[in-house]
Amino acid sequence: MIKLATMLDKGIIPPSLHLDEPNPNIDFQESPLFVNKTCTAWSKGDAPRRGGVSSFGIGGTNAHTVLEEAPARTGEQGGRRLHVLPVSGASRSALTEMLRQLAGFMRRSDMQHNAANIAYTLQKGRSALRYRTSFVGSDLAELSDQVDQARMQESASREVLTSEHPVVFMFSGQGGQQVGMGQEIYEQEPVFRSAIDECANLIKEFAHIDIRSLLYRECKSDGELAPELEAVIQTVIFATQYAIAKLFMSWGVFPAAVIGHSIGEYAAAHMAGIISLPDAIRLTLIRGRLSSRVPGGGIVAVGLSPEELQPHWNENLSLAAINGPRQCVVSGPHPRSQRFMSG
Repeated sequence: MIKLATMLDKGIIPPSLHLDEPNPNIDFQESPLFVNKTCTAWSKGDAPRRGGVSSFGIGGTNAHTVLEEAPARTGEQGGRRLHVLPVSGASRSALTEMLRQLAGFMRRSDMQHNAANIAYTLQKGRSALRYRTSFVGSDLAELSDQVDQARMQESASREVLTSEHPVVFMFSGQGGQQVGMGQEIYEQEPVFRSAIDECANLIKEFAHIDIRSLLYRECKSDGELAPELEAVIQTVIFATQYAIAKLFMSWGVFPAAVIGHSIGEYAAAHMAGIISLPDAIRLTLIRGRLSSRVPGGGIVAVGLSPEELQPHWNENLSLAAINGPRQCVVSGPHPRSQRFMSG
C-alpha cells in the first residue's frame, strides 16, 4: 500500500526487485501484462492514475484495494491575511528541533505549500504538548524568519502546566464606535459576516434600515457616522460584539463566564442564554430611541466615594454609577457637567 501511494505521488513505476529474465513458461508476448525491469515514468492521461493492491491470504482472507492519485495542489492562499502557527514539544530540546525542522521545511523552494496549509496542519493535526510557542505572519518568508529567531531564543517559548484556562467574554459599552468598524473582519471571516448579516436582517425588519450599507460602504468621508446609522448605533455595537463572540467560538474559544457594561450587558445577556437574538435587537433599538430623546450631557469618572462627593451635589448633577468603593461616575447636562469636570 505504501509503495503504491508513493508511485502515485511520484508518477514512477519502480522495477521488480532481483529480476533478470521473466519465466520463459509465461507467454508475455500474447498478454497485456509485463514485468517492469527498469524505473518507468507512469504517464498521465485524461483520467487520474489508479493502482490496485491485492493480498491473498490463507483460508480465503483476501483483501483488495484500489488507490487513486490525489488532486493536484493549487497553491492558492487561504482567505485570511494573517496566519497563526502553533508549535509545541514534549521538552525544550524537542521544541527547538521542531522549530529547526519547520523553518527548513518552509524555506525549501521546491515545496508547493503555503502559509494557510501549514497553519491548518499545525492547528488541527498536531498535539498541544508541554512546551509551546506560536507565530503570526502573512507569508512563508515572514513566518520562517520568526521561527528561526525563536529557535535561538529559549525565552520565546513557555511551559504550560495545565490546559485548563477559563475564558471570560467582556463586552464594552458605547463610545468606541467608528466608521467601518469590523469591515476587514466582515470581508475576510465568513462566521463574522454571517453573524452580522443575521443581525442586519433583523434590524432591517424592525427598523427598516440596512446597517451594512451605512457602516461599510456609505459612511461620510470625514469619519462621522451617517445620521441614520447614529440612530441605531447601540444596536450596531451589539451586533458587532455578538459577531466577534461567534467568531471566537467558531475557533474553539468558549466563555466560562460573560460580563458586560452598558450596551455590552445586552450582548452578555444574550450569550448567557437570557434573551434571544431578536429580543436583544428589539431592546437595543428601543434603548437607542429612548436615549436619543434625552437632552445632551456629559459624564466624568471620579476617584471618590459617594459620601465624599456629597458636598458637590445639586439638582443638575447625578450619581450615574458606583463602580467601586472610590470609583464613581457623575453625570449632568451641559454646561453643568463641564464645569464639574473642570473643577
